Amino acid sequence: MTLTKKLNITKLHIKSEVKCRFATTEINSRVENVSEKAEEAEFVANLPEDAFITYFEMEIDGKVIIGDVKEKQLAKAHYDAAKIRGETAGHVAQAPRETNKFNISVNIAPYNFARFKLVYQELLQRVRGAYKHQINVHPGHAVDDLQVNVRINESSPLSIIHVPTFAAKLSDKSNKELLLLKEASDVRIEKVSDTEMTVKWHPSAANQTQYLTNDVLDGQLIVLYDVDRNDDQVLVVDGHFIHFLAPKNLDIGSENIVFALDISGSMGGGKLEQTKTAMRSILNQLRETDQFSILCFYAQVEVWKNKPLSATKENISDAIGFIDAQQPRGGTDIDLAVQEGIKWLKGNHSDQLLASILVLLTDGQHNCGQYSDHQITARMLQARKDGGENIKVYGLGFGDDADFNLLREMSTKTGGFARKIYEASDAAIQLDGFYAEISSPLLADLDIKYLNPNVEVVSTVKNITGDTLFEGSEFILIGKMNQLSLNEGEEIFEWHARCCNGPKVFKCCYRPWRPQHSSNKGDISKTAGGFIERSWAYLTVKNLLEKAKVNSEESETLKNQALKLALKYKFVTEQTSMVVTQTEKAVELDQTDHVARSDPYFGLSVPAVDPVDSPGVFPNPIIQFPMLTIVFSKVPSGLRRLTIVFPKVTIVFRNLIIVFPKVTIVLPNLTIVFPNLTFVFPPLSNA
Repeated sequence: MTLTKKLNITKLHIKSEVKCRFATTEINSRVENVSEKAEEAEFVANLPEDAFITYFEMEIDGKVIIGDVKEKQLAKAHYDAAKIRGETAGHVAQAPRETNKFNISVNIAPYNFARFKLVYQELLQRVRGAYKHQINVHPGHAVDDLQVNVRINESSPLSIIHVPTFAAKLSDKSNKELLLLKEASDVRIEKVSDTEMTVKWHPSAANQTQYLTNDVLDGQLIVLYDVDRNDDQVLVVDGHFIHFLAPKNLDIGSENIVFALDISGSMGGGKLEQTKTAMRSILNQLRETDQFSILCFYAQVEVWKNKPLSATKENISDAIGFIDAQQPRGGTDIDLAVQEGIKWLKGNHSDQLLASILVLLTDGQHNCGQYSDHQITARMLQARKDGGENIKVYGLGFGDDADFNLLREMSTKTGGFARKIYEASDAAIQLDGFYAEISSPLLADLDIKYLNPNVEVVSTVKNITGDTLFEGSEFILIGKMNQLSLNEGEEIFEWHARCCNGPKVFKCCYRPWRPQHSSNKGDISKTAGGFIERSWAYLTVKNLLEKAKVNSEESETLKNQALKLALKYKFVTEQTSMVVTQTEKAVELDQTDHVARSDPYFGLSVPAVDPVDSPGVFPNPIIQFPMLTIVFSKVPSGLRRLTIVFPKVTIVFRNLIIVFPKVTIVLPNLTIVFPNLTFVFPPLSNA
């Protein structure tokens, strides 16, 4: 947890539980404010890209205050009001345009300390034959009490577990690279059973110095693992089911692939050279049965061949020569590249090819042509009709200036995905790693058929937007069902797909699973409970939000559905935030059984007044003088003057709060100074 203010972290404990790929991670930290004034401190928590924050609490002066997930604007209003009053407050919101960062804004009193607990959840994805569980550790300095504990509990035996040495920028490396790194010598891996293991990293403050980069502790501890799977099993817990499909012993199919490469002027400065290096490696990995072509685009299109050709040695050599001859020039016409690429792929369709792919690499914005981003996407979807519906777009955004939102929209709508390529010395390796993920199709046209009349499937969600499964990945199906009558081993559904040898069917049977309870103490066990249900909710919210971005007609309906689920399951998403204020209290009943409302800002239990029966009536006000300062000073006449300073005076009526941030009273002659006057109106209530 990175600090951007002068605060000191004295304790940082991170523990994580993984159950059937669903990870719940809890960060506990103690932070001391050594400043002489109350000041907002901004934490930047670097979380995995697809994680949702689900829980946040603070302990201030021995009191634990738990955050509440609210609709984003409402949460921000609560936080801003608390800040105005100078109270300790926390507000958790997803950082705008930052896909892997969450901001945590905290206002801590001077010479005080706070304890923070942050919990987030994610569904781990299998990439190139392994699951990667990434724990970001970035306090900025060595911590006296630092612990990282990970517990993995799967339904099938663990086949691989590998933990490389803690280091900065480990997240930049592919799973293949990570598996080749040296095992960490200061990490203890303990086998509990065939299906359960624990990972512990407890470096002392002295040992942490070896991991400092420019005197800063900032890096990742990464746990890689895989399982021996049974593709025919459907795990059922409390009315929710989960199924993992990653078949073994399938032949790799052939691809129909077009590479659309940006060669505009902004690709100079080394980016185009790195792209050329990556393409030499990628093209040499093609199979002879693959069909491929190359187009380079700027304001116009430079064509290698006007249709995909077989990946023979001669064609690959010729294509590399074509790419090597390109020089950066001109603007960027993304629409032209997409239209041309889809036209080629449609003209080369064959049932013998399992995947039809357009790889679109660009480093900038669409700045040529007559179409907006929305129109580019609409034209792309129109071009795929009449024989091109199976074409997937995979967008690669090279550097910070790439229009990643456009790439993500086009990719999502076609069943592909978008990926950021960071502008660094290893950019060619990043590109090569991306291609490895989509180079080996195993199954296409995946579809499901429910068979058991005793099972009513209410809702299902998938981890992959498309219908193609690549080697080293995994297809996850999670759902809700009404289980009328079901015996172990009974068939529930079957997958229908196409492999390189023709149609393929996978029968899936019911298996109850009762995961062992956590041996760890604390709230994380409770948070991880109902993991299949939360996995279903997690994926459903993510999919609804993705659909809302690319479906303008149903956008509001989809967003409302996502918001409802996010609030129910306490997920911090782009629609929701979490707010916690120091004096917030629970609602309670008074002696007369009328509801006594707990004021959302000050925690004062104010008797409810019927707004109809008592129009225009204010009950007796409550006046707060939280603290005062008395100053005696000499005056020229020799008389003493008494100055009383109230840093804050608050007058609370029923639905009106008057806050005087600072009031000064000077005696003997009465002088009252109000330097600032703030009116705060809390939300009106019908109570």
